[in-house]
Amino acid sequence: MSSCNNFLGTGPPQFAEENYHIWAKKMKSYLKALNLWEAIEDGPNPTPLGPDPTLSQIKEVWEKLKDEFEGSEKVKSIKLLTLKREFELLRMKDRENVEDYSSKLLDLVNKIRLLGEEIIDKRIVEKIMMNLPAKFEAKSLVIIKL
Repeated sequence: MSSCNNFLGTGPPQFAEENYHIWAKKMKSYLKALNLWEAIEDGPNPTPLGPDPTLSQIKEVWEKLKDEFEGSEKVKSIKLLTLKREFELLRMKDRENVEDYSSKLLDLVNKIRLLGEEIIDKRIVEKIMMNLPAKFEAKSLVIIKL
């Protein structure tokens, strides 16, 4: 199970404009792991590309598919659950500075808020304070008392 979580946490495979057949298999596996592949199989059938499609034709079809399924409630709820999980599991590393950690955390919060879920600022501050390394303990106690 943890290997599946690690696989999903990396995000979808990125197409590097070469080895399309390998990328397509990886993308199919990724979508199957998220239980989204049925939507692709049962969804609208774009016009066939022909025997030798150009990169622009592939991108055009991909954009149509992406636009069709990106807005679905099932996809939004899965994205939201993934982002919430990342938020809860995000920890500050000992050698990481506070600015980098808070930047990662706020990036996740903004993505969650874009999907319609609200996270109150108090929760964000608590998350940062709870994850500060021990070397910040004295400073965080002073901040809490204020």
